[in-house]
Amino acid sequence: MSAMRDQLAALRRLRATDETWEVARRRMPAWIAPPGRAPYRPYHILCVSCTGPLIIFHEISETEPSPEQVLDALIRGMQAPLSGAGPPRRPQRIYFDEGTLVEALSPTLSILDIHCEQRVIAELDEVVRELERHLTGREPLPGLLEAPGVTAEQVASLFSAAAFFYREAPWRWLTDAQPLAIRYPPTAEPRYAVVMGHGGETFGLAVYDSWADLQLLYGLPIPEMAFGRIKATSLLYDEIMAIPFADLDMIEACGWEVAGDEAYPIPITMSRSGHVGRPGQQDILWLEAVLRAIPVFVRDYLRPSEGRLQPAEATLTVPVASGEASVALKFPVST
Repeated sequence: MSAMRDQLAALRRLRATDETWEVARRRMPAWIAPPGRAPYRPYHILCVSCTGPLIIFHEISETEPSPEQVLDALIRGMQAPLSGAGPPRRPQRIYFDEGTLVEALSPTLSILDIHCEQRVIAELDEVVRELERHLTGREPLPGLLEAPGVTAEQVASLFSAAAFFYREAPWRWLTDAQPLAIRYPPTAEPRYAVVMGHGGETFGLAVYDSWADLQLLYGLPIPEMAFGRIKATSLLYDEIMAIPFADLDMIEACGWEVAGDEAYPIPITMSRSGHVGRPGQQDILWLEAVLRAIPVFVRDYLRPSEGRLQPAEATLTVPVASGEASVALKFPVST
C-alpha cells in the first residue's frame, strides 16, 4: 500500500492536461505460431490520445491482460509515453470500451483527478486497422457486419448453414464441372453454383450471376486467370488463421458455429474490376438458403447412392433465420 501511495503521489506531480485518452485491451490483428505450439493471437493494451490520435503507449501480452495490468500499463504510459507522443502527463478523461475496466480502475484514477467513462472508441479502432495494414502489408477485408443492414443474427444463421453444408459434403458427388442452376426466390433469374472440393484441395461454393462468366472460367487454363474478368460470390472453407480478424473477433464473442478446424467459412465477392470484398445483406441471405438446399437436393433428388447422378429439378423449402425459404434447383444446367 505504501508503494502505491508513493506511486500515486508521484503521478499527481505530473502535469495535468485537458486531454482525453482512449484505452482498450484487444486481440492483436496478428498470429504467433511458436514451434511445437498451436498458433495464437496475442493481446495488446493500447492507448491513444483523441487530440492526435497519437499512440501514447502500446503493450503486448500473450494472455488477456487483467485490469491490474491495464492500470500498470496506463501508469507507465503517463510516466513515459512512447517516443513522439509528448512529455509525461496526466489526461483529464479516459474512455474505456469495457464497463469492467471503468468499474475496476475508476477508484484509483479518481485519486489522480482522472474521470473515466465507458464509450465506443472509434479512433482506437482505426489505429488497430492501421496496425493490421502494417503487419499484413495489405488492406484488411472488412467484417461481414460492416455491410449495410447485415445483422449478427443473419451472419450467425449463415455460419450455421455453412457448417451444415460442410458436414454434408456434397463435393463427394458433385465436381466443379457440374454446376447447378438455382433460383432464389423461385421466380428470380437463375444463378449458377459450383460445389468445390471434389479434388480434395479447395472446399466451398462459388456462385456466378452469369452463365457466360462461368463458361469463360471453364475455358481458362487456370482459374486464377479469371481474376478481374468475372463477377462471383463464394464461400470458402479454411483454417482459423485465414479468417478476417473482424469476423474472428465476432466468432469468439458470439459463438458462431464452425464445423471443424479446417471449416471456417469465408464469404467473399469478386467484381469485374478485380476488387475483392464481402457480400452484402442480399448475398448473405441467398447463401444461407442455398447452403441449406444443395445438400438436400443432392441427397434426395440426384440420388448419388445409385452410382450416377440423375437429372432433376425441385423446389425445396429450407429453414433460414427469418423462418423458411423456397429454393428452386436444377441439374444439369441447360441454357
